[in-house]
Amino acid sequence: MARCKNADGVELYNEIEFYAKVNSKPVWLSVDFDNWRDWEGDEEMELAHVEHYAELLKKVSTKRPPPAMDDLDDDSDSADDATSN
Repeated sequence: MARCKNADGVELYNEIEFYAKVNSKPVWLSVDFDNWRDWEGDEEMELAHVEHYAELLKKVSTKRPPPAMDDLDDDSDSADDATSN
């Protein structure tokens, strides 16, 4: 169990149960606080991401139908070959 005090002087406790004995931590291993994720309030952020993704899907799915390609003929490749020779 680990405990410490925050800036306001309130003691915080943290208890972690391991399944087996833990070897000493390598010296080079440390916490990357630049990429630290604060779990408190993540639900609102995730909901905002889901809503944003839903809006993007709406924009993509409400596009016009693709253009008709009826005016393309099948002989266009052979015509190109004839002019290149």
